[in-house]
Amino acid sequence: MSSSTNQTSSDSKKQSTDDIEKLLNREASAFQREVEVERILKAFKLNAYDILDLDVAATPEDIKKKYRQLSLFIHPDKAQHARAPEAFDILKKAESELSDKNKREELDAIMNQARIEILKSYNLPTNLAHNDPSLRDIVEPSFRVRVRARAKDILIEEEVRRRKAIRLNLANEGLEARKKDEEVASRKRKVEEDKQWEENREQRVDSWRSFASNKDGRKKKKSKVIPIKFTHPSPTGTRTYSVVDSFCFLSNHGCINHSAGIYWFKDQVSNFARYDRAATSKTFVFSKVCCRHHLSTTDRVSACFPAYISLVSNLWVRSTSGTL
Repeated sequence: MSSSTNQTSSDSKKQSTDDIEKLLNREASAFQREVEVERILKAFKLNAYDILDLDVAATPEDIKKKYRQLSLFIHPDKAQHARAPEAFDILKKAESELSDKNKREELDAIMNQARIEILKSYNLPTNLAHNDPSLRDIVEPSFRVRVRARAKDILIEEEVRRRKAIRLNLANEGLEARKKDEEVASRKRKVEEDKQWEENREQRVDSWRSFASNKDGRKKKKSKVIPIKFTHPSPTGTRTYSVVDSFCFLSNHGCINHSAGIYWFKDQVSNFARYDRAATSKTFVFSKVCCRHHLSTTDRVSACFPAYISLVSNLWVRSTSGTL
């Protein structure tokens, strides 16, 4: 009776110990999953080897085995981390890049360049094997860490150049697209203008016909020429004549040229001012009005009109001051 009781108590103690160990293992496993998720999230995204925690010498079988191990370990159904799905996607993308032959060759070339630069910095041969014992002497940080750090710098430089090239291509494509849009818009405007021109053709023809008929039916008004004549005393008696009428007649018939006309006009106005200084203002008004009327409508002397107005104004000032 007592032996059976002791056996039961020992079994219960063993079961409780196993439960405690299982609980601790579960907690440790959950903690490790969270640590692995954080490591993947913090890994350099351009280096798939860094995400999978593999060396460049890893075989395709090593890559698949490592991926299966990590994917099961951090699977969102098992890991309680809030960003476990994001880490799982990053892990899947890294495995795809290393499984792609071309992408892995590009990454291997950069990793090899970084490895050669680190070996040269330690004056070591560049053809050393990955498991060479001399590489173990490189510590703090280790050779592997140094190679990954240098590869990270190279990958960042390559990514910056790639993005600049993309922006430049997009800018060029945008410029070409704008030019094409402007050309299309210009052609559309031209087509629309031509269409409107054709649609308004009849309206323009009707407007011109209406204008032409009104022009033919309208009588031309003959401008009235009001002869302005002055009567003033002279040494030979009273004379009545128009200075500008006489000048325009002689000029139009070619009897006098521009220079001679100026002197002739000056003499006529001067003679009139001498005999009748009280009519000086009338002389100025008379000459200015006649010049506007006759000279502006006469082709031969119309270009001389400003000169004659200036001459008459000068004579008027001089006659007023008594210097004529």
